[in-house]
Amino acid sequence: MRTTRIIWRALYCAAIVFPVIMPVSAISEEDPVGLKELEKELLEKNPEIRSAEELADAEKYRSGAVSGLADPIFTYGYFGESIQTRNGPQEQLFKLSQKVPLGGQLSLMGEMAEKGAASARALSSAVTWRVLTGLRLAYYDLWWVDQALGITVEEEEVLRNLEEIARSKYATGKSSLQDVLKAQLARSRLEERRLLYKQRRETLSALINRLLDRPVAARIEPEIVNAAGPLDLSLKELLEAAGESSPRLRAREHLTQRARSGLTLAKRGYIPDLILGAQYFQIGSGETSSPDDGKDAWLVTAGINLPIWFWNRKAEVNEAGARILSAEDDYHREQTAIEFEVKDWYFKFTTAREQVRLYENSLLPQSGQAFEAARADYETGREDFLNLLESERRLLEIRLAYSEVVAGTRKNLAKLEEAVGKRIADCKTVSSEQ
Repeated sequence: MRTTRIIWRALYCAAIVFPVIMPVSAISEEDPVGLKELEKELLEKNPEIRSAEELADAEKYRSGAVSGLADPIFTYGYFGESIQTRNGPQEQLFKLSQKVPLGGQLSLMGEMAEKGAASARALSSAVTWRVLTGLRLAYYDLWWVDQALGITVEEEEVLRNLEEIARSKYATGKSSLQDVLKAQLARSRLEERRLLYKQRRETLSALINRLLDRPVAARIEPEIVNAAGPLDLSLKELLEAAGESSPRLRAREHLTQRARSGLTLAKRGYIPDLILGAQYFQIGSGETSSPDDGKDAWLVTAGINLPIWFWNRKAEVNEAGARILSAEDDYHREQTAIEFEVKDWYFKFTTAREQVRLYENSLLPQSGQAFEAARADYETGREDFLNLLESERRLLEIRLAYSEVVAGTRKNLAKLEEAVGKRIADCKTVSSEQ
């Protein structure tokens, strides 16, 4: 009996201390891989991030294409039946013309293209944050699943020992066969749960490999994950940081500025465009003895288009004005959404932090003590086996929930940083400098 109690005390200590100081990944055959290492690989290899960056580069080149003059027009004419002039017959015509927009229209078109490129760059940053957050969430979930697998293995050993105790008591007539069967059933259910965890692990590992553009079957072992520390920034400071740093908000801001430049450009459409030209006439030899006989002629021209169809210009101005209203509404909608996300993930993070403290200070030790007491009462005959199994089940659920909450603090922090558009540590640095 004394030996049995020693074994149970050891199991109790392991149930409380083991998940905190010895994560499952630390005893894996594979070498643990850190999240920062995976993040670096993600930024280099992820196809979605590369595609967004390449699209932003393409938009950057657009400003140079639209802010320059249009190609000049060259015209060649051949007189099938020559027109006779004083100096001789006209045989060929060479004409060159160039359209020159006035009123700063070219610079406005370049400005619109630059704002579009800035928006594309901000959207590229938003894509990077979204994919990066997806990697972090999958990594923390993978760590939690590994913890759950380790906990179920430990709990299965606990149930195996309970089954042996039940068998010993049944052999001496102090309990019924139902106690043994209940222990076996609990082990079977635990095995079912472990199978689900294994399936979930394979899915998460494949997801991380897909984000890293690796073969999906490559195995990943996460490093130790501890609960995130408290935030040094207030909600107000986080909202201010999001207003300055959020790439989604910056993208909407650049689109709004582009729409405003578009309205200015539409109004400049009432200004005529200047059309410059030069013509060269090849004159054949005439039948006169004049010194100018057969001398070629040239002509320089200048003209403007006549924007007299004012209803067309007015429609363009109205369209540009409507686009500004739409862009401003999109900006306001994005601003409201980001503020909501920052508040939401801030309170989720702080709640998870409180939960971690609750588990560590109350739930874990109390559930362990309750199980130890139920086990002692069962050994002495003061407690039935069903209550002992219920105490074991509560301890299992609390241990699993504790690991999930630890991962939850990290996941909530990752979502909060995505909403802000900057790492919390960087926000703290900026705040201290100000």
